[in-house]
Amino acid sequence: PDAYTKWVGDAFGWARADWPSLILPGECVPFSSGSSFRAWLLIKAIAPLFVVLASVIVAAAVESARLGWSRKYIYTGALKALPLALLMSFCFVPSVSMSIFQSWLCVEYQFDGRDVDSVTSHSFLRSDLSIRCSSDGVSNQEHDTITSIAFALIWLWPVGMVLLYVAALLPCRHSIRAHIQTPLTRAAAFLTRDFKD
Repeated sequence: PDAYTKWVGDAFGWARADWPSLILPGECVPFSSGSSFRAWLLIKAIAPLFVVLASVIVAAAVESARLGWSRKYIYTGALKALPLALLMSFCFVPSVSMSIFQSWLCVEYQFDGRDVDSVTSHSFLRSDLSIRCSSDGVSNQEHDTITSIAFALIWLWPVGMVLLYVAALLPCRHSIRAHIQTPLTRAAAFLTRDFKD
């Protein structure tokens, strides 16, 4: 009902604010040659990956510096960073995926309604109304670029992160079923501890 949606919008509308743009407008981002939406889409999708990768590299480097530079200690350090990497990726998947799928979220506006029988409408990207959507025979290069980037990011986030979880769980599935604690089962416990056999 309208009364409910208005109340929710008034109470929680601040949460939908474009917080990154308050810190740094999209036009000021170095690689925003196109739209601010494209720039922030790339930042939202790539920045968490750098943080996760940096945590794994730092943990592996610290462990290797402490115990010696060998493949075993690099692996041990990476295992120590795995819980943090899994937690961070798990936290970021919903928000990053939502931003990716907003690349196709267009809103239609009436452009010419003088003739009731042939009303003309144009669709614009809901997150950045300066971008006209490619639809109804209209092709917009910027929107086509955004959707191409979004297709690639779908393979990286909604699909790729699930594959990461599978890759973390597959090698330790027998240990998990047998309730045997190994370094890998402890590292992947974030994904398994809330489930029963």
